[in-house]
Amino acid sequence: MIAFRDKSRYFGEEAVNLAARFPASSYGYLLDLLGKEINNPIVELYKKRFPYYNIEADPVRNTVIFKDGEDVYTVEELIAQLLSRAQEFAQDATNQPIQECVLIVPGYFGQSERNALLAAARLANLKVLQLMNDYTAVGLNYGIFQRKNFNETAQYYMFYDMGASKTTASIFSYQLVKDKVLRETLPVVQVIGVGYDRT
Repeated sequence: MIAFRDKSRYFGEEAVNLAARFPASSYGYLLDLLGKEINNPIVELYKKRFPYYNIEADPVRNTVIFKDGEDVYTVEELIAQLLSRAQEFAQDATNQPIQECVLIVPGYFGQSERNALLAAARLANLKVLQLMNDYTAVGLNYGIFQRKNFNETAQYYMFYDMGASKTTASIFSYQLVKDKVLRETLPVVQVIGVGYDRT
């Protein structure tokens, strides 16, 4: 979440605290609006859930813009500011400059949503090396740290994520496979299936 108050920006918990008093100046659940035209059913649902926002159509792209008094924000601009803040956290944690990133996206994102996220990253001056589905990232992360527990018999796992705005379930298989060319045993992870409810 990002919030604006007295010409200052607030992120995360501070923004949530401000949202209780100034909801129309605090923006959250922005991924739901990425790449959507104003008449999209997801945008209509967003308006019903958050009636205090003044949402209008961008005159050129017909996508969502927020108006708060004289201030106007596109969804991409707000997400770019969140990405810049994440970049600051990463730089502080590693004590080195970071200009490149891999961004995870919900598996149900279409091309317009992915393009809008890439546009937000460009606004934040970040070079995106890859967009990765969120369930793939979870499956890879699990496989990396559990490799010692895998063998040549496929093992199946379900990852279930129920958040504030979406639910996803994914099935993965993990096993070790002998590569005849390299003559090595290599770990293999496979996405068997994914189901989701984006609302």
